[in-house]
Amino acid sequence: MAERLSYLSDTLLRSYSQILFSESRSVGAAILASSLVIPAHGFCGIFGGLSSAAFALVIGMDRIAIRKGLFGFNGVLTGLALGHFFSLTPQLLAVLLVGSILVTLLTILINHVFMVHLAAPAMSMPFNVATWLILLASMDFGILNAALPREALIALPWEPPYPADLFLKNIGAILFQFSPLSGFIITLGLLAHSRIALVLMIAGFLAALGVQEFLFASEPQWLTFNPMLAALAIGGVFLIPGPASLLLALVAAVLAAILVHANLEAFPQNLSPLALPFNAAVILIVVALRLRTYSSRAVQLTTGFGSPETNLKNAQAQRKSRRREMRIGVPFFGKWKVTQAIDGQYTHQGYWRFAYDFQAVDSSGQLWKGPGETCQDFLAYGRPVLAPADGRVALTLDGVPDNPVGSINTDQNWGNYCIIEHSPGFHSCMAHLKPGSLMVSPGQPVRKGQPVGLCGNSGRSPYPHIHLQFQSSAIPGAPSIPFEFQNLMVGGASTEPLTFLSHGILRENEIVENTTLSFDGSLFPCIAGVRWAYEFKTSRETWESMVDPIGNTYIESFPLRTRLYFHDVEGVFEITRIEGSRETGLFLFGASISELPNISPDRGHVGTVHWLASNSADGAVIQAWPPWIEMSHLLSLLGIAFQVATKYQMTPTPGRRHISADPRLCLKLPFGKLPLKALPKKEMLFADGAVEWLSIEGTTVLRRVK
Repeated sequence: MAERLSYLSDTLLRSYSQILFSESRSVGAAILASSLVIPAHGFCGIFGGLSSAAFALVIGMDRIAIRKGLFGFNGVLTGLALGHFFSLTPQLLAVLLVGSILVTLLTILINHVFMVHLAAPAMSMPFNVATWLILLASMDFGILNAALPREALIALPWEPPYPADLFLKNIGAILFQFSPLSGFIITLGLLAHSRIALVLMIAGFLAALGVQEFLFASEPQWLTFNPMLAALAIGGVFLIPGPASLLLALVAAVLAAILVHANLEAFPQNLSPLALPFNAAVILIVVALRLRTYSSRAVQLTTGFGSPETNLKNAQAQRKSRRREMRIGVPFFGKWKVTQAIDGQYTHQGYWRFAYDFQAVDSSGQLWKGPGETCQDFLAYGRPVLAPADGRVALTLDGVPDNPVGSINTDQNWGNYCIIEHSPGFHSCMAHLKPGSLMVSPGQPVRKGQPVGLCGNSGRSPYPHIHLQFQSSAIPGAPSIPFEFQNLMVGGASTEPLTFLSHGILRENEIVENTTLSFDGSLFPCIAGVRWAYEFKTSRETWESMVDPIGNTYIESFPLRTRLYFHDVEGVFEITRIEGSRETGLFLFGASISELPNISPDRGHVGTVHWLASNSADGAVIQAWPPWIEMSHLLSLLGIAFQVATKYQMTPTPGRRHISADPRLCLKLPFGKLPLKALPKKEMLFADGAVEWLSIEGTTVLRRVK
């Protein structure tokens, strides 16, 4: 019985919260409460929502989707619409029951058609169609009475000033409730659940009001709720919140405002456009973005539907996950120099700007030996060219002869090449290979680091080098697309400090190589069952390494439970996420370092390794900073975010790694970072496959007990 009641309450409350693209029970409760400001009207919404959900359950639709309110919310809207147009009578309830069945069937059909042909959900289009059909049929019913003007049972104790009163009335108008109190209750629910959603609705309201005042002569009245919903859907539900999505949200609001007036002129006087303008504006923009040729990091479609804050957080996690799933390395062994980078002055221009040229160097930074007059004089010539990531060979060309040094072949620009498909629409092209050196053929799977050919001087190449670019197709010479490298070491000769690049782009004249696994063991063993004992402040805790059923490695602490997930791949120890108690030494360790290159001194590196890591600021971790840092998600709409930028320095010695961390709280702005506050410095020592100790400002707070 308890489970059935839980299922019923979830279904009802989420049927209301889905109206604002939410699955929050609290938002659903606020919307439900606001509809009951006029009880008879609110009852129609409850009746419509439950009837739609019940019919979906009876015919065997997905129980999880029903519980999420995906069938009930169109029924709620249909009930509220009919309850607005007609008086509550037994005849209306009978018609509403039929309407609930109709809207459920339309939900199934329209959702299927939209997802298959437009790759977009139907949103409230089923409600629009069902309500129009019933309103048209009601002209011949003769059994329904038009609703008389209704007053809310209670009203706000004050009169909101203009335009706040108009905003609240239009929030209420989403539920056909033209009461400021109804809008105020919904606004409070949104404020508690998603500040971004509320800001987007305010932005949509102001944009629509501006259009109304500037272009149209009629009074705004209830004309802005469609633009408000359009701004919410585009700015935070279908797109990742950010400056570009905010701009598109305003575009959607303006478009919806114009469509409102167009529909008012086109529709019969007794037939309301309902939510059609909002649906049309959103679908137009979403479909256009899905059909675009090039994706943009500034305008990203979401992969799921949650609150704008949840979508933002998921997008950040997915970016990290994508970097782990496809780590792009440089296509060679050892140290090479970037002789031409992105927007290079010679050939990396226009459609081919996102590309790199690499040449091998010796310990003194020289590119050739001897006079440098033949291909064989160049250190790069004949060296293996590697696959930059896992994939499948899409296209190759061999047989183009090498050029004499200083000459180019403009008839066959790319020379001998190997194009690898790494994922749909994401290909790498390595060009100017040595003739007769291709080691792979089309259709062959390749692993990252696998040799595919040898460096040559074919095509438009005056000296032996590797040209690397990524492109959206397997066509040789296709336009290049942006990409980032992962897990590289950047630096000069062996006597100079190295910089670890966890992800990013390279600059001209940098000397670079891939990271490789250390020869003296991992920082943490990737096997289950290894335990360590620690003193943390005044208490004891135990850490244990574990592997879950799908192969994820993690460390768990007890008696207080914290779980720290990590990867140890390609010579880089990377923390992927932290769960559980924040009051443990394990949590402090995980919050102190996000990635660590496990560079071994056996490889000839001397001195220190430096790197910079930026992570989102967590108010629970940075307890010294004011609580309003939790509102940082709201600033993401303007491209502003709080980040912790940490400068790391590591000194590797055999079997030991000493790391110092200098974190600073920064304000990330569209044009750069603004330092705000220096945070406590930390140091730690790794030895014997574990953390030996961790100190904060010179005071040891975590120590391994042997």
